[in-house]
Amino acid sequence: MGVFVLFIIRVHYKGWRHEGTNGTVESKMLAAQYRFHGRRSMGLLFKQGRLVRGRSMGLKYVANPARQESRVAVVVGRKVTKIAPRRNRIRRRIFETVRVHWPELQAGYDLAFIVYDANLATASAPEVEAQVLGLLQKAGVIESLGTD
Repeated sequence: MGVFVLFIIRVHYKGWRHEGTNGTVESKMLAAQYRFHGRRSMGLLFKQGRLVRGRSMGLKYVANPARQESRVAVVVGRKVTKIAPRRNRIRRRIFETVRVHWPELQAGYDLAFIVYDANLATASAPEVEAQVLGLLQKAGVIESLGTD
């Protein structure tokens, strides 16, 4: 009879961090106040929101005059991939693209990216960024990023 020992390691997760230009430590994640989830908020968005579709994902959006800042959610269902780390990777990649382009977003919108394809987990970063920005431009939530 073997003896199994369970080691519990407590890790304090504080998000992705990097040192800023002025020597302070800054988080590289989209701030929690700009992310949202919950049945009531999402229900309102899915009932009243408009949908634009892309190749691998869609974007539900609705203007929310009660808020001064926009909020973002990413929905990756188990039908897309049953492997949770892969779903989380897709979420992180989309949130990162939104975080980088956050200053260009118009304020006062609730946005939800709905992922349809598991290939976003292995797609190149510029490809994911192009899809996210394309949906935001179709929705009229971000200014066109044309090269002049």
